[in-house]
Amino acid sequence: MALQNTFTTVGNTSTQVLAKGSERRRCALVNDSDETMYVSFGEAAVIGSGLRLNRNGGSWSEEYDDVSKEYIKLDIYAITASGGKNLCVFEN
Repeated sequence: MALQNTFTTVGNTSTQVLAKGSERRRCALVNDSDETMYVSFGEAAVIGSGLRLNRNGGSWSEEYDDVSKEYIKLDIYAITASGGKNLCVFEN
C-alpha cells in the first residue's frame, strides 16, 4: 500500500475517517482543530467514548503487530461536538 497523507473534515455526527484497509500497516491521526475528537474502530464514533484526541495536536498512531492486527485494519470513525473540524490522516 502506498503512503497516503490526507485530511478529513469531522462532523458532529460519526464521520468515516478511513475505510477498512486489509493492507494497512501503519496509521496515524492528528487532531488539527480547536475541539476534542473521539475515535472509534469498526463502529460509529460517540462523543465521550472510545479513543480521545485532544484539541490542537492530540494524536494516535499504531503499527500492525500481534496486538493491533484486529482493529488497525477496521473502518475508523471520528466525531466532534460542533463539527467541521480537521483531522490529519496518515496511512501506509
